[in-house]
Amino acid sequence: MEEFWGGEHTGLASSEDTVFVVSPDEVLIQQLRPFCTSRNLRLYVGESDSPDVIAIPYRIAVIDKEWLGEKAWADWIDFLREVKGEQHDDLLIVVLNADVAGQALSDLERELADLHDSVCFTITGDRAGILQAMETWLRTGTIQAAKESSCVLRAGTACKTEETPLTDFRKRLNELIERFPCPDPMAKIEIQPYFKWRMQAKWLLADYLGEDHPFSKEFSLMLGVEMDPYSLGMHITAGKGMLDALLADFDCGFVGINCGSYEESRMVAGDTHHTGAASRRPEM
Repeated sequence: MEEFWGGEHTGLASSEDTVFVVSPDEVLIQQLRPFCTSRNLRLYVGESDSPDVIAIPYRIAVIDKEWLGEKAWADWIDFLREVKGEQHDDLLIVVLNADVAGQALSDLERELADLHDSVCFTITGDRAGILQAMETWLRTGTIQAAKESSCVLRAGTACKTEETPLTDFRKRLNELIERFPCPDPMAKIEIQPYFKWRMQAKWLLADYLGEDHPFSKEFSLMLGVEMDPYSLGMHITAGKGMLDALLADFDCGFVGINCGSYEESRMVAGDTHHTGAASRRPEM
C-alpha cells in the first residue's frame, strides 16, 4: 500500500484527516496529491483485492467498485453492515462503470443507502466531479452539497434517470464502434452508410474532445473524403481501431471530455434554454 504524507502530518491514518482511494486511475491519484497537501490531509492508496478498505480509517474514501474486486467489495459491505448505526463523519464516493444501470444499480444504491448516510456515486473518469465533491464536503460537511457540486455525481434514484455527459459520450462512442460499416476491409465499401458513420464519429469527437485533440485530428486524417470505395476498407478499420483505443483510454480515465458540449447537444435537440450551441460545428 502506498502512503503519501500531506502537509506536516506524521503517524498513522485517521478518520479525521485521511483520504483513502482504491482506483486504477493514476491521473486521479496524481491530482489527489496536491489536493491533500494543500489541505493538510494524508493520502492513502489502497490495493485491489485486499482488506485495505476495511483496515484503513478515513475521512473520505474513493472506491472503484470493479477495481476493488468482488471479494473485497463483499467483505467491505459486510463490514459496513456490522458497524451500521454507528455515527459516521466520512464521505464515500463509489466509482462505477458507465454501463452499470437498471436493477443492478438500484440494488447497489439501496444497499449502500441503508448502510451509510453519506454516499455519492459517479462513473469512471469524472475526476473533476470527485475533487469538487470532496472540496465541498470538507468545506460544508453536508452530503447534499457534495452531491450538487458536480454535474456527474449522483445519489439514489437520480443516477438511474439522469444521463450525464460521461455516460452520453460513452454510449454514443460504443454505438459507433458496434455500427462499424466495414466487416470486410478488402471489400468495396457502401458509400452512404460509411459517410453516415464517419460524420457521426467526427461530430462526436469534435464536440466532446475538440477538433485539436489528437484523437480527433488523427481520425480526420485517416478518413479523408477523397478516397476510392475499393480502398476505404483498411482506412475505416484503422479508424475503428482509434475509436476502440479512445474507449479504452476513456474507461481508464486517461481521456477527459468537454461536459459543456453535452448540455449544448441537449439544447440543440429541443431544450428551451438553448443559448446558441447550434453555431458550433466541426469542419468536415
